[in-house]
Amino acid sequence: MASPIETKRLEKRITEFSTALAEAQTGNTKLIQELLLYIHKPGWTTVADIAFVHSHIDSLQNQLRNINEQMNAFIKASRLVEFSKEKEGVLN
Repeated sequence: MASPIETKRLEKRITEFSTALAEAQTGNTKLIQELLLYIHKPGWTTVADIAFVHSHIDSLQNQLRNINEQMNAFIKASRLVEFSKEKEGVLN
C-alpha cells in the first residue's frame, strides 16, 4: 500500500491537473471568441486560411477526444482496482 506521503503527493498532482484543465477551458474560450472576430474580417478568410483553420480544429478535436478517452480509461481502471481490493477483502 502507498504511504500517506505518496498518496498526498498523488492527490496534489491530480488536483493540479484538474486545475490546469479548468484554466485551459477559460483561456481557450477567450481565444476562440477572438478568433471568431478575425475570421469575419475581409481578406482573412482565403481558401488557404479556411483549410488551415479546419485542419487545426480537426487536430485539436482529436486531441480532446484522446484526452477524454484516456480519462475514461483511467477512471475505469481505478474502479477495477477498487473493486478487486474489495473482493479480496483488503478494504473495509
